[in-house]
Amino acid sequence: TGKGGIIGGDILAGFLIIAKKLGSDSYTATNLEAKIDPTVKMKIKSLEEQKRILTNKLEKLNLSLETLEKGSKEGKISPQKATLLKKMKAAQQQYNKKISLLERNLTTMHQYILNLENKGSISARTMVYPGVKMRIKNAEYEVKNDYKAVTFKYGNGMIKPEKFEGIDMEELKKQQEQ
Repeated sequence: TGKGGIIGGDILAGFLIIAKKLGSDSYTATNLEAKIDPTVKMKIKSLEEQKRILTNKLEKLNLSLETLEKGSKEGKISPQKATLLKKMKAAQQQYNKKISLLERNLTTMHQYILNLENKGSISARTMVYPGVKMRIKNAEYEVKNDYKAVTFKYGNGMIKPEKFEGIDMEELKKQQEQ
C-alpha cells in the first residue's frame, strides 16, 4: 500500500511495487523487480517440464513402434506383438493429444504474459535514492539521481520515470479478480 520503505535487499513482485521510500540516502543497494506473477512463471516451467517428459517418452515409443511396424510389414510378427503394436499406437495417440494440450496451454500462458507487456510499475510516494536498481519485464534501470514522488513505468522496452501516480488498491483488486 506504499506506507513503508524498501531499504536494501532484493524484492520481486508481480507487476507493481509501491512504497513510501525506495533505497536510502546512504545509497544502499536495493534491487527491485516487477515482472509477472511468479506463479505464472512456475506454471509455465511446470508445463514445459511435462511437455519435455512426454516428448522423450513419445520419442522412445516411436522408435519401438518403428521396429514393430517394420516386422509387421514383413509378416514377421507374432500375435502377441501385434497386440502390443495396437496398444503402442493407442499410447502414441494419447501422448500426441497430451503434448498438443500442453502446447495450447503454454501458448495461452505466453499470450497472457504478452498482454501484460505494458503493465508494470515501481513507485515511491516520497523519495527514490541512487543505488536502486529496477527491472520491469525485460528492461533495467539504475537510479543515478534522487527522485521525489515518482512512478517508474515500463513502455516500449524501457523504464521511464514519471510523476507519482497514486494507486487505488480497491480498483486494483477488482482488476486482478477479473
